Amino acid sequence: MKNDTENIINKWLPSDEVCRLLMISKRTLQSYRDRGILPFAQIGRKIYYKASDIDEYLNLHYIKAAYQKGSAA
Repeated sequence: MKNDTENIINKWLPSDEVCRLLMISKRTLQSYRDRGILPFAQIGRKIYYKASDIDEYLNLHYIKAAYQKGSAA
């Protein structure tokens, strides 16, 4: 099981897949690159992102719900 998780985290994703995951446009993704928000690797004209960097970005922007069903508030 650990091997599967490591494979996913160490995976490199193309721009179109990152756009789908984050639900953003290609232009927004380019802006994130330009502003240093998301690290990337470029080979020729093709750009790749580490899945672990995308996961970290999402975790940094995680907002916990104030209301939880079943809690005594």
